[in-house]
Amino acid sequence: LGTHPWNNVGASTSGFDGGNPLGCFSPANGGSTGSDAIRKDLFFAWTVPAGGGDFQLDTEYSSGNTDTKMSIHAGDDCSAICVASDDDGGSNPPLSSKIVLTGLTAGDQYLIQVGSWNNTSPAGDGLLNISVPGTAPSNDLCSTASAISGPGSWTFDTTTSSSSAFNGGSSSACGTSALDMGPDLFFQWTATIAGDYQFDTCGSSYDTNSQDLYMNVN
Repeated sequence: LGTHPWNNVGASTSGFDGGNPLGCFSPANGGSTGSDAIRKDLFFAWTVPAGGGDFQLDTEYSSGNTDTKMSIHAGDDCSAICVASDDDGGSNPPLSSKIVLTGLTAGDQYLIQVGSWNNTSPAGDGLLNISVPGTAPSNDLCSTASAISGPGSWTFDTTTSSSSAFNGGSSSACGTSALDMGPDLFFQWTATIAGDYQFDTCGSSYDTNSQDLYMNVN
């Protein structure tokens, strides 16, 4: 646990993709651009501390590199397999990264990859923060989605939520692969009358993927 400083001003872009699984940053998951690698990336080899449990890894409060990407890979060397990626899940600043991993075993090792969003986004001083998260919201998992219905607005907060990597069957109409949401919550919505409905996160305090602070249905 703790805060670990880094600086990627002179770093190269490795193209490392952790086996290229869905939900992780890699050139093969780059959609129409064909490239979604973490730029100017650096690596940390992290060992889960005694007791294991749930851990939050983020790049928040970084002073120079304020627009980051981060991936976490299970393993202690360059054969490690990616288990989670995030672009804008952090809130301080809004374009920082945050991933919550649950049920980790003490002594297990992970390769953490951090860097810039693209070649023109800021490079410089960054922070890798590793902490124990607060209690997750009740609708943190798809299986525990909050039941809502009809038009309305529902407040919610993903500060302590985990990254589910849920992709809805990898439909091309949904944000899959490198476009996954990061820390997410779930609602089970029921239409009260037939007709057309609009879903939005207008009023949220930072960049959302239908995930942060407000969900409005009208």
